[in-house]
Amino acid sequence: MRLAIASLLFLCVSCGGSKTKTDTPPTVASADPAPASAPSESATAAPADAPPAAPAMPTKCAQQGDVCTPPSDFVTRLCNKNFLEATMVLYQKDSPWTRMYLKGDVVAWFPDGASLKAKLLFDEEVLVLRKRVQPKGGMVIGDGSGSYDVLRWDGNCYALEAGQLTSKLPPNARRPVIDFYKLGKRMQDALLKDKAVTAAYAKRQKECAGATMGDVSAACEKAVAALSNATIEFVRTTGGLPEPEKIP
Repeated sequence: MRLAIASLLFLCVSCGGSKTKTDTPPTVASADPAPASAPSESATAAPADAPPAAPAMPTKCAQQGDVCTPPSDFVTRLCNKNFLEATMVLYQKDSPWTRMYLKGDVVAWFPDGASLKAKLLFDEEVLVLRKRVQPKGGMVIGDGSGSYDVLRWDGNCYALEAGQLTSKLPPNARRPVIDFYKLGKRMQDALLKDKAVTAAYAKRQKECAGATMGDVSAACEKAVAALSNATIEFVRTTGGLPEPEKIP
């Protein structure tokens, strides 16, 4: 009897001590998803390259000191061809560029551009484009005072020694004849608003009968020179010209 009771107690203790192993509950995902990170700058599309800026006529001195000149890169482009309209704008009234005058007749050319050899005249006005200083220790050219790249009224560039020029204004500065018909219509219309230019233009039409080249009469040559002079006088004393159709 005792043996039966002990066996029964043993079985009860064994049953109470055992526990059923339960699995760990699975992790539940959050109802609100994590906010998406903002796209990085590198992931955003890069804007298309901006178009190059349109060329513009210079208005401020690039070379200071005793001369005021346009920027050197503009000068290089200007002297690669003849830009007569741009020349008129550079020479017009109140432009800041330095003017100089020939001390005597000079046969000159521009080695780095399109200008042909030409004879520049005593007392002729030129516009200074660039000053070249004689390098120290280098070969002395001319009188050693350096040189200038200059622009003639007809749109051609030339290289002159400093000793061939003066800044002193002569009593009657000389200018070469410019071809009015090489100017665009917009520039011509602006010039023809001046009474003196209009009168000279009408005279040229009458004397030259529409001819612009070849054999012409002495009266025609005189009328061509008069129209050139009237045009130059308007540019240098009045100004207010439109932008050139072609800018270097």
